[in-house]
Amino acid sequence: MRLPSRTCRAGAPARTPKPVQYEHLKGLNEAQHAAVVHTDGPNLVIAGAGSGKTRVLTVRIAHLLAVKGIDAFRVLALTFTNKAAREMKERIAHVVGRSEAANLWMGTFHSVFARILRTEADKLGYPKDFTIYDTDDSRSLIKTILKEWQLDDKLYKPNQVHGRISIAKNNLIGPLEYLNNAELMAADAAALRPRLGELYKAYAERCFRAGAMDFDDLLFNTNLLFRDHPDAMLKYQQRFQYILVDEYQDTNLAQYNIVRTLAARHENLTVVGDDSQSIYAFRGANIQNILNFRKDYPDHVLFKLEQNYRSTKVIVGAANSVIDKNRDQIRKTVWTDNPEGERILVHRAMSDNEEGTFVAHSIFEMRMQRQVANKEFAILYRTNAQSRSMEEALRKLNIPYRIHGGLSFYQRKEIKDLLAYFRLTCNPNDEEALKRIINYPARGIGQTTVEKLMVAAGERSISVWDLLNAHLGELDVHDGMRKRLAEFVLMVRSFRTMLEDQSAHALGGVHRPHHRPPQRPLRRQDARGREPLREHPGTAGRHEGLQRCTGGHRRPPHPVRLPHRRGAADRCGQRGSERHGPGEPHDHPQCQGPGVLLCAHRRPGGGAVPQPDERDHPCRPGGGAPAFLRGPHPGSYPRHLELRHEPLQMGAAHRRRAEPLHR
Repeated sequence: MRLPSRTCRAGAPARTPKPVQYEHLKGLNEAQHAAVVHTDGPNLVIAGAGSGKTRVLTVRIAHLLAVKGIDAFRVLALTFTNKAAREMKERIAHVVGRSEAANLWMGTFHSVFARILRTEADKLGYPKDFTIYDTDDSRSLIKTILKEWQLDDKLYKPNQVHGRISIAKNNLIGPLEYLNNAELMAADAAALRPRLGELYKAYAERCFRAGAMDFDDLLFNTNLLFRDHPDAMLKYQQRFQYILVDEYQDTNLAQYNIVRTLAARHENLTVVGDDSQSIYAFRGANIQNILNFRKDYPDHVLFKLEQNYRSTKVIVGAANSVIDKNRDQIRKTVWTDNPEGERILVHRAMSDNEEGTFVAHSIFEMRMQRQVANKEFAILYRTNAQSRSMEEALRKLNIPYRIHGGLSFYQRKEIKDLLAYFRLTCNPNDEEALKRIINYPARGIGQTTVEKLMVAAGERSISVWDLLNAHLGELDVHDGMRKRLAEFVLMVRSFRTMLEDQSAHALGGVHRPHHRPPQRPLRRQDARGREPLREHPGTAGRHEGLQRCTGGHRRPPHPVRLPHRRGAADRCGQRGSERHGPGEPHDHPQCQGPGVLLCAHRRPGGGAVPQPDERDHPCRPGGGAPAFLRGPHPGSYPRHLELRHEPLQMGAAHRRRAEPLHR
């Protein structure tokens, strides 16, 4: 029999002191200890900011494996970032061993369910080697459709169309359901985009024909799999005896439905989150998922982690005063034993330039008065566009800075080109990959020819690859072009032949003949006979990036499946980049160490402010220098986007689908 719903708080007096029985439980406070050792049944862990929720999740999983004797492959742990999953798995490995920790089903929602879909893809009509489209691929496909249909891309902006499709999928609304929903169609007509539903349908059909899923399809199709294939649903319900979910307040309907479905058999479900930190409603996250957990599972046990280990008393008190205004919340009182800290200064500026000037001068004065290093300062903003005025102000005072974030490693052109070769080798129906590399390096196959191929494939309702294989002789192109296309087809076929007995590293070496490192200066001169032109300065960096892409995952030689873009990114993580201002470190007089940190305080990938060594962290408790939060004015936070966006209302049929699929 399960315990009735109860609450455990950090700092509450214990009835009887509990001796520490296991090494991994040392250092936990009472509420953390209770949340770890109470393993069975539905559990809701409300974790205030800085209360050690990641540690609780980690130790809880280690406790299940080491003490309860649960097989690792029967534990499913879902996080929102790959970094969190890697760190948790490393900590668990210290307790139970690396080989045991490797058997855990742990990762982001998308990576875990992509793994399931790889196994079950044939049930949905997809190849097991389906490609995963990233945002650029999806928007490129939308642009192609808009061009073919001759629609105005000022009205049908690709990013807005993609966002609308994404929200529909996250609300489990398929293309046909979208077209049959009068309210949605009326909203699109009012927004002067009456064909948006048709675009959604065409986009879905083109993805399916290309053997590709976009990021949102990984959740949408997992729901379809469990709904339409009870055998697959039962298989994974039986497998996952214990399910743990991090950041539950940021789950959307698709994620919520999958979790409830998988937990329906054993109901050993633990969700961790904080309803006061839900900021992704504009992306489809539904705070009601965590608020209604107690209604979904009436016999749940509630734990509250209320001791903050990160912030000062002033910061905690200010946060509590804001949170207290929320109407719908799970009440908690966050507290801390940290020092009082400096008071919060509020400065109202008349413009973003004035704001930047104030921050830069404040940093300059504090550096002089307190002898504080540049690296002790952080400037946080909501969106990357807000960094401009800060950068300009810092440059004027000759203050070096670094920007955390920027272009992901896997978004660099040479990496995307190489991965497009990989993708096309694994899945020749991937039209976005084919379009990217059919003329790279240059083969004399121009955009006009590519458009002819797309039209001809569309008329026959087949992929471009099938067109080139079966109907090349029928195409309206001259003999020279036909020969070039045939050579391209032969090249891809040869790669596919090598796929069975070549590693990704070896095959990657075949794919990159045009990215060799510079050996010596080029021996040609310009028209005026000036000194020889040298290799472009970025070439060596591009070559190094390609080496990282293929060599970074090198394994002992054996046949492997080549990484798809998203899979490779999941393993490597998203690399941040730094750019220095006003110049490079070696030519700037004050840039002998890290500069002022500029960072979006909640980045799109789910990551927050980078956490350096605690001694160097500018926001550490009692730290000598402050963090500057710029632009928290109305309109700078995504809440206004949620209010302005046309709502995606679900009818009765869609609400029914949100119910758990019990079998």
